[in-house]
Parts: sequence; C-alpha cells; structure tokens
Amino acid sequence: MKKKRIIAMLTTIMMSVSIISGCGGNGDTQENAAQQEAENTDETVKNSAETELDKSEIQIELVTGDGVTLPDEKDNFVEQGLKEALGFDVKLNILGAGADYATALNARISGGDIPDMFVVPSMDSMYQYAKNGIILGLNDYSSQLQPLMEWAGEDTIIANSYEGELYMIPQKTTINYDTWMIRQDWLDKVGAKMPTTMEELLEVAKKFTYEDPDGNGQNDTYGFSSSGLGAGFGGILNSYGASAANNIILVDGEITSTLLQPHMVEGLEMCKKFVDAGVVDPDIVANDDNTIKDKMIQGKVGICPYAWSGVYKKITMEKIKEVNPEANWVWFNPPESGTGDPAAYSTRSMCKAGKWCINAKLAEQPDKLKAVFELLNYLTTEEGQRLVCYGIEGRHYNMVDGKVVKTELMDKECDFLWPYQIPLRDDREYLAVKFLEAKEVIDFAANMNEIEIYDAGVTLPEGFHKEDMDKYIQDNMISFIFGQRPLEEYDQFLEELNKSFSFDEYMDEARRQLREKGYIK
Repeated sequence: MKKKRIIAMLTTIMMSVSIISGCGGNGDTQENAAQQEAENTDETVKNSAETELDKSEIQIELVTGDGVTLPDEKDNFVEQGLKEALGFDVKLNILGAGADYATALNARISGGDIPDMFVVPSMDSMYQYAKNGIILGLNDYSSQLQPLMEWAGEDTIIANSYEGELYMIPQKTTINYDTWMIRQDWLDKVGAKMPTTMEELLEVAKKFTYEDPDGNGQNDTYGFSSSGLGAGFGGILNSYGASAANNIILVDGEITSTLLQPHMVEGLEMCKKFVDAGVVDPDIVANDDNTIKDKMIQGKVGICPYAWSGVYKKITMEKIKEVNPEANWVWFNPPESGTGDPAAYSTRSMCKAGKWCINAKLAEQPDKLKAVFELLNYLTTEEGQRLVCYGIEGRHYNMVDGKVVKTELMDKECDFLWPYQIPLRDDREYLAVKFLEAKEVIDFAANMNEIEIYDAGVTLPEGFHKEDMDKYIQDNMISFIFGQRPLEEYDQFLEELNKSFSFDEYMDEARRQLREKGYIK
C-alpha cells in the first residue's frame, strides 16, 4: 500500500512539472510536449498489453510427494479455477511419496530442473537447500506477502526461518487429529470395561488377542497396533511424559528432551510388556496409514492410537461395516501411566514449520515470482480457500445462510484437494464442513491433552546431521521395546548419543536459539 502511494505521488509530481513546462514555453514546446505525452501513453498501453500477455503465458509448477491421485487435466477443476481467478496456469506434479519423493526431487534439483515451488522432504533438506542457494529467502518480499503472513500468524513465521531469513511458506496452525480408539463391540464380547490405566489397557489387549473377540474361531487378531513406532508405542510413552523420538519440550521453564524424562524407562518397560505378552501386531513398525487402516477395516486389531481421520470418514466407516456390521470403533481418553504425568497422546508443535518453498532462481524472473506471490495470497482469501478446500460452488457445495454445505459430489470428486492447500486452512471450519459425521470425535481430539514440542524452532548447527541421529534413536527404541537391548543400558544409550552425535551440544544450541527467538524467557 505504501509503495502504491509513493508511485501515485511521483506520478502527480511528474504531471505537475509537465503542466508548468507547457504553460511557460512556446507553441512548439507545447506541441512537442503533447506529442511526447501521446508517445508515452502509447508506450504505457503497449507495456500493459505485454504484461497481460506475459501473465497469460506464465505457468507455475508445484511439486510435492503425496499418495493422492490427481484427475486428468480436463477434469482438474482446481487448476482450472486458479487459472480463471489469477490469469496464469498452475500445474501440480506429484513425484511419489515418502523416500521415493525425496529421491525424485533431489534428482531434479541435481539436474538443474528445480520446480518453481516444492515441498521439502525434511528440515535437514531445507537447511541444505538454504545454504546452497536453492530456495528463495523471503525477508525482502514480506510486504508482497502480507495477506499470507497475517493468515499464518507471527509464531509460524519464526519457525520457518533459518539464520534469520524466512525460507518456508508459513502455514496456519492445525488442530490435533490423534486419539485412542478401541472396538467397543469386542469389549462387550470379552466382558471387559473401557481401560483407564496402562495396566488395564494391557489386560484388554490380551483378551482381544487370545479370547477370539471376532468370534470366528481363529487366532487371528491382535490387541494393539498403529501406524508405525511413533504413533503406536509413542502413544504409550506420551503418558509417561516421553516419546519415541527426541522431542524438545519445556519443563518447569527449562528446555529439555522427551528422551531425558524421569519416567522414560518406565514407559519403555510398559511398551515391552505389551510386546512380551504377544498382543502387539508384529508389523506395527512397518505399518503406514494405509496398512493400519486396512487392518482396522478387516477387523484384525482392537486397540489403536491413531488419527481419527483414518477411521471416522464416511467412506472408511462404510467399508468397516461392510466387513462386519457390528464393528464399533469408539474413541477414549489416553490411559493413565500411574507416574503422575498427564495422560496424553500426541505431540503439538509450538513452532509450526511449513513444507513449501520457492525456487531461488525466480528472483531473476520477476513476473513469475509475482505470480507465485499472487497465488499464495489468493489461497488465503475466502474465494481461494473455498476452491482448494471444498471445490466448486453449486456442484460440490452450496452456500446456506452464509455457511458452506457440502453435496454428495464433494466426497466423490474432492479427495485430491489437500496438496493444493499450501498455506493450509481454518481446521475447525473446514472439518465441520467436510466431515460432519465425525464432529464428536473431531472435537474430542482437538481438546485432548498433548505434549508441546519445540523441535521446529531450532536451526541445526553447522555439520549436525539430525536425520542420522533420529535414525539411531529409532533403531534403539525398537531394540529396547522388542527386547533386543536390555533397558538397563538406557543411560549407556544416552552416552552413545552424545558421543556419536553431540547430543548435549545440540540441546545447548536448542536452549540458546529458543530463548533468542522468544519461545522461552
């Protein structure tokens, strides 16, 4: 806005000078001035036409890793809607998911074929991209991204910076999706009550494993499973004030790690009790969202700390009921550990980091960079949000008393929209529209106790390889839980962590940075 006022003021001054010159000169001067003015007008019109032409020829390529399948170009109403609203093409490409995405993206970057905007595979990757000048620093462009900045909030901007420079596209904070879930019909079948403690949970898991809760006469069920180490055993450890990873937390005003919590070993002992009792799905570490969802649909597991969105969407519940009409997955409070730690399942980042960044080379292409900024700002508007969250008005939703009401076609045709929600969305409003059938569990999960973590607010020290450290931690968590390494060696593990990965130095750096950034006093 300030820039526009300055330009307007300069234009007014220039016009005044022209008028004064015209009044004080002879006829030839006036004629020359008029001719010059006409030429200037023609040039302005010409430049405006060229700008419009250039904009229509711009295409912004977005690249991400995801499991969704995009529709054919002719059926992609999101990209068509963006073209209509913005005047240029936006093309999303998906390069696989997980490790496959990281490999494919790095191959493109190594070959010099860098997308205009792309999702970084990890924070380590972001640091490397920033150091090597691959992604664009946004500090100098903040005024052009004001709608985005206001949308995301100041706290998220800090978390998306590296050495004082904003690199990642800030995103709006989301609500918690994770909760504990259990088969109520199995509880009824084995004559058990809803568990409220970890010991009770273990006893129920035994019944679900050994007392044929599905009544098929076969020993084919497991009491406990989830989508990976962190989601499954992390759910147990959270109620001990710990986690299955190195999460930076604030305790009594001091920064520390979940790995260093006084009841961490007790939490690992409880995880091991579940394993030793034979109630744990043997594939729990390898499970991803799709495999655990399939097992829940097929009735293979009875207790699952997991995201409600993997189960309570209408399409998934219909599949569960098709296999067993009596199946009744219900949510419940995290079991108490008995240690005095608040019962919790899930961690919430207090330094929400985004995932998208911009190709640094766009600084040399001002028209395309301007288009990227227009796209980002547009996606925070009411119109842009409705497009990438709900689809097309009159087809996928209708406006009733000022509120979005979905049609049946939203569920059928809008399952690919998520990757386009670059700055994310207002979760409570969005979820109330998309998943009305899950309103109760959405509210329950949103209000569940969580462990607040600050990992994303820490810039990695030079030469620090966090991915290697995280893998070492995960490998040892598996070893402790599955009895491949005695729990008596936990202190030794921490010493190894410090010796091999300078863990103590990393934590000292975390304390310094978080204090400097204002997360702690």
